[in-house]
Amino acid sequence: GRFDVERSLIEFLIGEKILKTGAGSNAAQVEFGGKMIHRETLARDIEKRKAFKELTALLPKAYEPPVVAEIEEEEPAAA
Repeated sequence: GRFDVERSLIEFLIGEKILKTGAGSNAAQVEFGGKMIHRETLARDIEKRKAFKELTALLPKAYEPPVVAEIEEEEPAAA
């Protein structure tokens, strides 16, 4: 499998209330480019057009991604 960056960023933007979702039965849709579009359709369109920058452009200018601490691998126990 692979990590779906387009869909993950769409979900993040929804969670941050940067992208607005539809109400009720339209909750799977988001407002993008002045239209309501299904999240999956938007993700695949962004991927197909190689237009990831259209999504990252929606992030606030001062956005700093969280720092993820590296996990140190444990030494195998001596037998």
